[in-house]
Amino acid sequence: MCHSNIYSFFSCSRMVRLVNPSLSRPFPFSPRAKHSNDHLPLPSATLRHRKPPRLGNSLLTKRYIRLLILAILLAVVYLFFPLYSRSVEPIQLYYKCKPHKCTRNPDLVLLPPPYPPTSPPTQNQREGFPPLFEQWIEHERSYWQHAEDDGTTKFVYMRNHVFASGWGNALQEMILNTHLAYLSGRSFVFDNYTWDRSPLDYSSFNGKVTASRVPVSAMLAGPIIGGTFDSPHPDPLFPNAHSQPHPPSVSSEYYEHVCSNQTRVILDTDKLHKSVGNWDGEQNLRVFVDYLRSFSERCIEFELDAEHVFNIWMFGSPDFLTLWPSLSQSPILQQFTYSPLILAAYERNRHFFELPSLPNQNQYSDTTALNEAYASTPDSDLLMSSSRLKKHLYNITTIPLLPSSRLTLPLVPLERLSSLYPHAPASPSLKDTIPGLVVLHIRRGDFEGHCENLIEWRASFHAFNSFEDMRERDGFDAGEAGGGSMNPSGGEPVEPKVPSYHRPSSSSSSSLSSSSMELEPSEESFLTWILSWLGFGPSQSEKDLAWETYRANLTAYASAKEDYRVKKEKYENAKGKYLERCFPDIEQMVRRVRRVREDVAEATAAKAAVDGDGKGSDTAPLTRLYMMTNGKPPFLDELKAALQADSEAQAQTTPSSSSSPSSPHRLPPWESIHTSRDLMHGHGERQGGGGGGLGGLGWEEQYVAQTLDIYVAQRAEVFVGNGFSSLTANVVMLRRAHGVEGVKTRLW
Repeated sequence: MCHSNIYSFFSCSRMVRLVNPSLSRPFPFSPRAKHSNDHLPLPSATLRHRKPPRLGNSLLTKRYIRLLILAILLAVVYLFFPLYSRSVEPIQLYYKCKPHKCTRNPDLVLLPPPYPPTSPPTQNQREGFPPLFEQWIEHERSYWQHAEDDGTTKFVYMRNHVFASGWGNALQEMILNTHLAYLSGRSFVFDNYTWDRSPLDYSSFNGKVTASRVPVSAMLAGPIIGGTFDSPHPDPLFPNAHSQPHPPSVSSEYYEHVCSNQTRVILDTDKLHKSVGNWDGEQNLRVFVDYLRSFSERCIEFELDAEHVFNIWMFGSPDFLTLWPSLSQSPILQQFTYSPLILAAYERNRHFFELPSLPNQNQYSDTTALNEAYASTPDSDLLMSSSRLKKHLYNITTIPLLPSSRLTLPLVPLERLSSLYPHAPASPSLKDTIPGLVVLHIRRGDFEGHCENLIEWRASFHAFNSFEDMRERDGFDAGEAGGGSMNPSGGEPVEPKVPSYHRPSSSSSSSLSSSSMELEPSEESFLTWILSWLGFGPSQSEKDLAWETYRANLTAYASAKEDYRVKKEKYENAKGKYLERCFPDIEQMVRRVRRVREDVAEATAAKAAVDGDGKGSDTAPLTRLYMMTNGKPPFLDELKAALQADSEAQAQTTPSSSSSPSSPHRLPPWESIHTSRDLMHGHGERQGGGGGGLGGLGWEEQYVAQTLDIYVAQRAEVFVGNGFSSLTANVVMLRRAHGVEGVKTRLW
């Protein structure tokens, strides 16, 4: 989002700098500026009953008045019912429900712009600015729950959510915050993915222009961003938390409006964290749930500058996993859903990931349904009628939210996405695995410096990369790796200078030990003696003092140099172990990928032996490779070549001579190797005669491509990630929540 490469956000934890005003034009203010009340319903007015005014004498008799009224009613019925059948019938299907008790899924999602574009580039696009996702912002404003306030829903707003951080950090926090709101019975107040809190639309990162905010609905759908909650799964930690249907999430803009005249409770997290005294996930979650439930006020928010509810110390501690039994059953993960913008990008580029279609099969689906969806008009009438219908049925007196006329893209029910994008399920499960695909998460760029910082912090893997079976197979022990070692500062100690009137004897040892060092007058000592005799040089006592000082400094130098050597050796040893797991080089990655393929082959063979059918699991041959990475093209080209060469060598090696004697399996060579860079620009051949779409990413898609990578990694047959990465942790969470075998979710 900072640039055309979404990965420029990795390890973004520095302060934000605003864009230089010397850019080609001033930055417009955001259509969703903080505390903006644009497009929001007006406060409810108190209704007063008044006597109707008396009519004057009428020229019509009562009989004619009654006939006229009957004729008007018949005309209204005649004219209304055709309109009703067109505009209200979908509402009856998707919106006819009491607040929080919908019998059918009311979720509508916004289809992305067609690709290739059918309209000319916008001014922002022509001038090289990132997209502002105005259509998605307008779509969030027109959510059905924003149409009125039932007066009873309670909210919790994590105003202190992360900003100026990578999408992986923001997503993991949003998942946990939404789950906390769910357990506490409060509507979660969602906000944009925020890079810069300023009201300006644009900011900068590493000298490149980036959007200050991106609406989450451009990347995700479902309960985390306003969708309907399904019936809850049993929660082993909080069995009584879901006795009532849960209210949907609302936008921060709507919260500011509804709570403008309400008593707001402002919370700080520090005292709650201190009351627990550790980073145990279940204990901290339970304390916050109980605390939020203790308030009767509708509007609760966390102070803007308060510590995050779920902070980096929790995410870095294996003890945090004690909340997993609850989180794994949460609708936040069970209904985790991607936006049509992500699904469309996958559908159009799936030749990068999927096995070639059979010759008699079309790689791409029938696009009739999608073309019809784009040909339809925006459903603003549906949304307006929805609000009017619910007002009439449930006597809600607030004025409904007016959907913007700027919403020009079509809206479709979430449940229809499977027909529009048949190869890109919005909520992928285990049965939606992409056969034969291996995805690697490779962090490059400035991440090497971050990995070196991890050594001094004595950091271990991210909590969600530290499940017990993962620790047994791919675990990392910070203590054994030398975590906590400090890179000696100030450089290597400097040897003290010998006084000018002394020099080492030719027979002395080269050792730095002062006991073996002998000095005798140097060649310049005669001049020094003459100057001293004339009273200009140092006295004998001063010479003796200088010599004693030198001997003391020499002893200290010898000790400091030895200490430096030991510390440097320990640090370099720790650095090597950390970088192998955090920032592996090409040789290490090639070796690791080979080992993972062997492990999967062995697990498949073992399962086949147990089942007795000779088939094992449904694992397809691992022949396609995709790298989600921010690496530069020359590095990626070298890595591709090394991986391809190793796979071809393994394919020609007999099992007995394999690099891993315990693996008797011959591994097939890679049929395709692609990277995020290829996807960004549409590089790569189509296979299987597929047509029906262009590769590459559209303007908006380029700035949310990291979410597309998460989607692909979640569905991959095998995933190899970075144990220190929050983005990897999100993929691991999603794969584990849907039952992917542990041997297929690995770490460097």
